Amino acid sequence: MIPFRPGTGIGPPGRAVLRALATFAVAVAWAVAHPAHSICAPGPPEGMDALQAYLAGVDLARLGQSSESLPYLHRALALRPDLWQVHCDYGAALINSVSEARPGRGGTRRRAERLASNSLDSAHVIAIRAHALAIWGLSWNGLAEYVRAQRLDSVSAELRGRKERLRRTMRIP
Repeated sequence: MIPFRPGTGIGPPGRAVLRALATFAVAVAWAVAHPAHSICAPGPPEGMDALQAYLAGVDLARLGQSSESLPYLHRALALRPDLWQVHCDYGAALINSVSEARPGRGGTRRRAERLASNSLDSAHVIAIRAHALAIWGLSWNGLAEYVRAQRLDSVSAELRGRKERLRRTMRIP
């Protein structure tokens, strides 16, 4: 162990070191609380070549902005339909944009259910939600929604069939 010698800078941490550590901790806490979801918005995709549009789209998708990446990836796909990577990334962005969390998202179907003029229309909206949940791998949630829809429309053979197919799939994957 090195003994503390005043004026040499060797020894217990001073106030400057503690201040630097505190500043660093505050910076890390701020960065965690405010992630950089929007770095720089790329220019309009119309003026980009295939590579520029593709890279802008991929960058946006990596930042969790799949919906915003779609016009760029679509542009790249229009210019280079021969590249499988563009097809793959455009398809992934389409899928990811469906489940992307955005303000007001998810409320549309709930609003549609409330605005439905009769129980059959409500059952239709609920069945669409059930189908989406089942596709996303939330089988139990989808089954619960099918049961809810069937309570509103107990005579629909299609609804009963969808619910039973999902139940069978859950039993025997």
